[in-house]
Amino acid sequence: MSRVDIFADIVETGTVLGIDANLGPDVAADVFGANTGENRFSENFWHVYGFLEIFWLKRPGAPGYQGHHFTVQADRFGRLDARFISKAVRSRYGLSPFKRPLHFDDLKPELDRRGVSLVPTTRDDDYQTYLQPESGVTVMVLIDNGYYEYELGHISKIFSPIGYEHAETRQRQANAIEKAAEVANLQDWQPQRYEELREELPSADELVRECLDALPTSRSAALTRTNKLLIDVSLAHRHNISDPGLRAELDGFVEWRRRRARLMLPF
Repeated sequence: MSRVDIFADIVETGTVLGIDANLGPDVAADVFGANTGENRFSENFWHVYGFLEIFWLKRPGAPGYQGHHFTVQADRFGRLDARFISKAVRSRYGLSPFKRPLHFDDLKPELDRRGVSLVPTTRDDDYQTYLQPESGVTVMVLIDNGYYEYELGHISKIFSPIGYEHAETRQRQANAIEKAAEVANLQDWQPQRYEELREELPSADELVRECLDALPTSRSAALTRTNKLLIDVSLAHRHNISDPGLRAELDGFVEWRRRRARLMLPF
């Protein structure tokens, strides 16, 4: 296994060992351990697992959490104490990936070998960013080191897309995700507006049904980012589902998503 495999895996899959922000803090703790730093700001909080930070929002008007994003803080490589790297990560990848800075010229050839594309996006005086269109992951690369201690080409951060942002996909799936996300966000963050529009909005059953119908029927199908988002945004409406059969169907998809995430683990 090469030193950059973990970072190529993150860019390709949009996860760290199968975990992304839309899986809750309980699932992250199962993988990375419960002994972690926690920071809070209002309804926002994030857990720090050495090089990895995962951000969630506590839902103010509904049960559970809304995932925000995760960030791989590559600036910490080369001075990160091994005890802060979880057993799961060490078991799969060892410690060598974290012993020195990560460079774009090392990561890019491995992504090319896998057929994983990076598209240049924003550029400022210091950084060029690249997007992986399918996973939605962004890679931030230093292009001017006048104010920094790192060499040009140093990767500063790798971070996931925010919340229910989805990659380019079939319009049917995109519409289902966008509609369900819009209603969930109204309920969570604009409750007064949600109540005003409630009679005009699709019901939880309608939103969830549309999302689940866009999912593959086979449990051996690829758990793409789009498929995960269809499940995640449906779960945001679970507490309002009136049909017990639909709720049970959703629970089956949620368990499939979590089980497939845990299959990434080395033990």
